[in-house]
Amino acid sequence: MSRKQSAYNYFRPGTIFLAAVFILLLGCLIPAPRTSALAADINLPADAAANVFDATGLNGAAWPLTTVYVPVADGKPVASGNTVNVGGSVGVNPVMGGATFAGGTVRGNTVNITDTGGAVPQASIAGGYSSLEGTVAGNTVRVTGGKFDDVAAKLSIYGGYAFDKNGFGLGGQNMLNVARGNRLIIDANGVDFKLTASGNLYGGRSINGLVENNELIILNGTFTDVGFFGGASDSGHAAGNKVVISGGTIDIDAAVVGREILGGTVWGYSSSSVDMEGDARNNSVTINGTASVNNIANIYGGHVIGKGAGTGNNVLINVDPGKTVSVRSSIAGAFRSGDSGEISRNAVEIRSGIIKAVNVAGGLSAAAANLSDNTVIISGGDLAGVTGGVYGSLVHTTTTGSATRSTVVLAGSPVLGGTLNLFGGLVSGGAGDSFTGNSLKIDGFVQNGIPALAGNFETIDFVVGRSTTTSGPIFSVGTIENTDHANKTRIGTVQFAADGFTPAPGTAYNLLHAAAPIDFDASPVSEAYQGFTLWYGVESAFSGGDYKMTVMTGPMARPETKALAEGFLGGAVSINRGADLIASKGLAAATDAASRGGIQGFLAFGADSSKYKTGSKIDSDNYGLILGLAHEMETAAGGLTLGAFLEYGKGDFDTWNSLPRRSVRGSGDTEHFGGGLLARLSLRETSRGQFYAEASARAGSAETKFDSADVNHALGNLHYKAKANYMGAHLGTGYVFKLSEAARADLYVKYLYSHMGGDTVRLVGSETVSFSSVDSHRVRAGGRVTFKAGRHVEPYAGAAWEHEFAGKAKSSINGRVPVDAPELKGDTGIGEIGLRFGPDAPVHFDIGLQGYVGQRKGYGGTMQLTFDF
Repeated sequence: MSRKQSAYNYFRPGTIFLAAVFILLLGCLIPAPRTSALAADINLPADAAANVFDATGLNGAAWPLTTVYVPVADGKPVASGNTVNVGGSVGVNPVMGGATFAGGTVRGNTVNITDTGGAVPQASIAGGYSSLEGTVAGNTVRVTGGKFDDVAAKLSIYGGYAFDKNGFGLGGQNMLNVARGNRLIIDANGVDFKLTASGNLYGGRSINGLVENNELIILNGTFTDVGFFGGASDSGHAAGNKVVISGGTIDIDAAVVGREILGGTVWGYSSSSVDMEGDARNNSVTINGTASVNNIANIYGGHVIGKGAGTGNNVLINVDPGKTVSVRSSIAGAFRSGDSGEISRNAVEIRSGIIKAVNVAGGLSAAAANLSDNTVIISGGDLAGVTGGVYGSLVHTTTTGSATRSTVVLAGSPVLGGTLNLFGGLVSGGAGDSFTGNSLKIDGFVQNGIPALAGNFETIDFVVGRSTTTSGPIFSVGTIENTDHANKTRIGTVQFAADGFTPAPGTAYNLLHAAAPIDFDASPVSEAYQGFTLWYGVESAFSGGDYKMTVMTGPMARPETKALAEGFLGGAVSINRGADLIASKGLAAATDAASRGGIQGFLAFGADSSKYKTGSKIDSDNYGLILGLAHEMETAAGGLTLGAFLEYGKGDFDTWNSLPRRSVRGSGDTEHFGGGLLARLSLRETSRGQFYAEASARAGSAETKFDSADVNHALGNLHYKAKANYMGAHLGTGYVFKLSEAARADLYVKYLYSHMGGDTVRLVGSETVSFSSVDSHRVRAGGRVTFKAGRHVEPYAGAAWEHEFAGKAKSSINGRVPVDAPELKGDTGIGEIGLRFGPDAPVHFDIGLQGYVGQRKGYGGTMQLTFDF
């Protein structure tokens, strides 16, 4: 029967009919977990008298709808899949795509507003709305037309709104009022949005719970006296919310206060019995394209009032040249006021545009707080209108706080006004650490305006590129002065860009010019680095306000780069452990299985934990599995066993490199899969014993992953993934002596060869590491004594010596700079004990333990299984 005929018979019409009947009956027998509101489209004609919404299946009802909802098994309604198209007049009632008023779920509803018939909305518009502990998710409002310019209107527009009229709950712990994944999209050319002080635009809003992954997207329109929120919660977490403004004009009247652009905000309101602790995490504001922003109060990626934290929030400004982003006060990755809490790992990036503000800060606090690890990146734009300063972290307090481990990055060619101050950190008005770990990073920077001050930076770090000037200062500043005058700023690291650029010996750079270096430590640097792996010897000196550096030698591989080759060698170790398993338990299992006659299956498993001396050290844990078939045939010389197998191996490893100044640690994992053939010839047995010879051959592919944070602390974690093919073989011979009726001794010698191909991996930029192939040549000689302790049990013990002749992992940086090569060469002593169970049964086991001393130290375990078909 053909495959086509088989498919037709299997899916013949009768079978399909019976399956359909079965599915229908099954659907009738299993009750639905909840009842959804009827999905429907609702259209407002031009002469409609009132707005309508779909609440819980009652379509076309006028507001207000009081107690009508669809009950479900848990007592909660569901409103989903509805669409409201507003193309006519709008009155005093809300417009909602879907709504529930007894909790439940509001999901996947849409409101499309194309016109409002000349009328001004007088109440809220929402894609989805729920009260009393509901979930509002995946709802959308799209506005492409209409009239929203009456200042007397009481209007906010929400992608989704989760409202709890019973008041506040446990803030960040409350998952009962959730607004998730809702969107408000406005693309309304020629429409002016002018709302009252209580009116705002929200991607998602929750009174009492989590606000997550909501979006407010502005593509076009004019916005007067409007606030913008990606996600806002009074008392819960705000996470992953976004405001994206890529077009339109925002213009706030000077008399209107409090209008802000906030990616995610937690107002942190308190009840009489509960303090709110919601966090603002990973929220963002992006202002780009043709957008223009004028006179907004603040722009914050994340905003926290209360005891919550602000972490991982960011602001990106990349508007078209000539466009302005004007802020009355501050642009910050995250801002907090009120109670102290963590503000860390937030960022502001400015790529283009005319920026007007008082302050630009990665992290900002208006109360006592500890700020750290915040960043400001300036790679373009005109910052002459920043009247205060640029801060990695800024704390306003009359008591104590800290602003540490924060970074200001200057790249590209931004305009820096002559009155601009740059601070790594600042505790303004109070006391605390504003210095430790703060850095100013000059990265491919082209000077365009000289800032007045660089203050509270522990280090000034440089990244020098191919186009970096050699004729004048790379970075000029009026003065270097720290607020406490107790600490001195110094040159930290100098990096050459990893883009194929190789500075020649004798190349000189004027890194820094400071007209008044009040708090500067002029200690010379003697090394410069390139990427993760290369270094140059340099000479430097400070004189007359200029810090100059000359390249003397290089490039050379950093000593830490040996760890990269150690990682690649970890893959070769795993390949060798697979060879050991094949040449020991694998071949023994195949021989035992084949001796039962016919074609028999066999399985061998091994695991070990070992430490290898490689010039440094590799700690490796490996396991391997072999599954195959074997058959024995009689020849004139004796029994010949032939087998074929598949193999799989996996390993985890740690590397340690001890260097004069520090240690480098790495970790990784390796995996290989392949197959091969094996054979064993056992000559005719004599009264003294039996001679045998054996061999195997294998091939496959391997993958090795490696990570280290120690190769270059300035650049952080390094990772690579290398792939290579491998092959191997072994030859062995031995003699089994009869010691008595119950004991025998096997003396053997084996040669094992493994080859793992090379690979080239990319690290950062154009920086690459090329790994040569690794060849391993080993000789092992040893013996094993086996005793027959009973009909079904045979204990054994053995010892061997092994010498590795090679096993070197050579590599180079960018194909030309050699790296110190680790190798496996050396001697290892091996001891083993084990038990064989049921050698005469249809299924028999062999379990062994091994120990290693010398070049390889550790222990391992093996198991073989043979079975009759």
